[in-house]
Amino acid sequence: MVKPYSLLIVWWCFLLDPPVTSTEQADYAELSSPPIEIHGLTGLKVEFSCTDPDKVVGVTLSVSTPLDKVGEYSRHFYCAWRCGSHQDAGRRMRRIRLNLSDDIGFRPSLFNPNATVVVAAKLFTWIIDEATWSKADTDDRRDIYKRALTRKAYIVRISAPYSRPHKRFPMSCVPWFWHHVQKNWHFTDLRTCPVEQQTVYLLRYPAVLSGLTYGISRDLKPYSDTLLETERRRAFLSPSFSVELWVYIIDYCPKAHLNQAQACAIFVHITWLGYHMTPALLVDTEGKMQVEVQGPEIYTAHKTAQSLPRNQWVRILLTLKHREWSLQWSYGKHHNLTNSAFMTYDLDIAYDDTDGQFILGGVDPALGSFRGYLGQVKLYRGRALTLDELSLPDPDHPMFQLQLSEKEASCQRFLSWMSNTMSYYAHKAVLRKQKYVCPYSYKWVVIGKASDVRLTSCPQRMEHTQWDHRHVARLMRPLARLDQQLTVHDKIHFAQVLMKVVTDSVKLRGLENMHKNLPLLNQATCLGSTDAMFTLAVFLNNGLGTTVQETESTVFLMLGTLNQHRLSTLALGHRHMMGIDGVPYDCSAAYMYYKFVGDTTRDDRETHKEEEVATEMVRLIDEVAMEQQTDENGDLFLWLKHQAQKGVQSAQLQMGHLLFWGSQGVRRNLQAAREMFQQGAEQGDPNSIYNLGLMEFHGKAGTEKNETAGHEKIKTAAEKGLPHAVGALGWIALEKERNYSKAAAYFEESYNTGHMDAGYYLGHMYQYGIYPNKSQDL
Repeated sequence: MVKPYSLLIVWWCFLLDPPVTSTEQADYAELSSPPIEIHGLTGLKVEFSCTDPDKVVGVTLSVSTPLDKVGEYSRHFYCAWRCGSHQDAGRRMRRIRLNLSDDIGFRPSLFNPNATVVVAAKLFTWIIDEATWSKADTDDRRDIYKRALTRKAYIVRISAPYSRPHKRFPMSCVPWFWHHVQKNWHFTDLRTCPVEQQTVYLLRYPAVLSGLTYGISRDLKPYSDTLLETERRRAFLSPSFSVELWVYIIDYCPKAHLNQAQACAIFVHITWLGYHMTPALLVDTEGKMQVEVQGPEIYTAHKTAQSLPRNQWVRILLTLKHREWSLQWSYGKHHNLTNSAFMTYDLDIAYDDTDGQFILGGVDPALGSFRGYLGQVKLYRGRALTLDELSLPDPDHPMFQLQLSEKEASCQRFLSWMSNTMSYYAHKAVLRKQKYVCPYSYKWVVIGKASDVRLTSCPQRMEHTQWDHRHVARLMRPLARLDQQLTVHDKIHFAQVLMKVVTDSVKLRGLENMHKNLPLLNQATCLGSTDAMFTLAVFLNNGLGTTVQETESTVFLMLGTLNQHRLSTLALGHRHMMGIDGVPYDCSAAYMYYKFVGDTTRDDRETHKEEEVATEMVRLIDEVAMEQQTDENGDLFLWLKHQAQKGVQSAQLQMGHLLFWGSQGVRRNLQAAREMFQQGAEQGDPNSIYNLGLMEFHGKAGTEKNETAGHEKIKTAAEKGLPHAVGALGWIALEKERNYSKAAAYFEESYNTGHMDAGYYLGHMYQYGIYPNKSQDL
């Protein structure tokens, strides 16, 4: 039965832009940059591709109101159009606008008296064949998306009533006074307070934690409402809150050695100076959780007796109510298995959710995270809840769409096949050496005479090897004949061979046989190849050899990120930064991924091996930079070498830099660089003295690390007026001596002479409140 108010709802589509095409050749319909929150003026961009121009593409919105039963969606809105023929039958884009009904889409007012609160909402994109569409009547078409084979769901939320835009004037010509009328209290119901979110989503889309000291930071703002904020402040020493976290743990604590607690972070509340506050949730190497709380007279931590399960989604609920905390977690296929722990104290516990920041994952620099994934994270402000009071997330939630357990099981089946095949080949090789022939040849098996003569010493017959597995089977045979066991090195070698097969196939045949390369990339992924993970993500995202699968593409980027693959991490950060390919915009998550890429790239630059050539970015139109590219036999290098031998300080310094960094096409040679800096230092060049001091301070170029001698040389260069050397003395005072007064003085002196790095460190000292005689100043 259709509800009366459903008849008033209108769903209107507008074609705003012409189609945008790509090279896709498959049924495909997804939202580009899907919204998190929608209202009456929200616009959507739908990317679609059809194999038949008569097929119907559509977008459906289903909502659940307080009048509906839990989990039921009673209202359905849809917009549909025929795919249509196009000169380029690739992926196309269509923009539509949601003209929601007034009670759902717009703010309550005199002109819109009835407002409906929406509890939950879903957006669907779908494609259905023309025959099914034609047979359905108008009412059936509201639910026709359920019969679509090509369909994708997006969980969204409808704006709260007083967060929605004002209703538009019903006619196209808007009178000048309309906007003023909308805001006038005589016409608009202002007897309401602003919406205050007591349930805060700290994380909506799954994040990857590779076990390092990287995490996602969130901070909360005070309530706008005076009464709510007053109540929150009064509860500092008698707090109530709950945190719901979904975690998928692969390795409990790979970086346990970084801290004395031998534990890794799941969820930590810290001050801006990096000190822990209430609460901190950690996990040790055995999978036991540790809860830390503190108050005016208390700072304590306690562990659970049970361990968290691995390789599955686990829901954790941490609740604090006054002086007692409780920890509950559920797991299993239907999350019907539970465990719990609790602790009560005699002293007050302090908690201020607007002080500092919440960190999801690792805390830089000394607290790593577990290795795995974080799913949905919710913070319930001012509410102490239990698991029974919370419902499970929607089955269409992204963390369930990733199908992590299924992918792990698929790889386990492949690795099990490898192990069985290896044993079969090894047993067969032993019998061959003994000149023993098993009596169940193929001919005998076919005619049915092998059943009564099969010997127990013969290897169990293997099932027919799949065509996609032939490359791995061919690689295992020689190892089995030598009676060798598969090692990690062997698996890496197999993955490299599979990658080479794919690469050669693309070089020879182009994109014609891409569907044959996908299984090989999947096998290489199971063998641990991060390059295969990234390549497979690119293929799936662009529909090479298959349909476009943005979610699957993101999964393989996550796998690469989990294994610290730089390109995968960079691509995942880019998706979060731009809000593309089905990944929502999240600047903090993007920062976490970008920071890993930046740190590892910096470390590579500082620690790359001897005789390597540094990778540099040089614009081809930059004639000056192009002319400076050389090598050991180039004219520029030979000229600099000649000048340096004659004692020209500038040439000695430039030669030293070229050889130290391996830049401008010159191979790195630290020993030769040290000799050049030594020659310049003997002539009193402050830059050469400074560089020589740095090499001794850090123990470069085969010399023993000597911080005292290096410090003296840096100090000598600083006395000669070199700003970089003065800044280096500030860094030594800050990081090594912990003398903040001396560090501040050096940084001020260096900054005043134009050294920008010193300005960075001054900002660092102000941010963390360690500048002498000055309070923290962000």
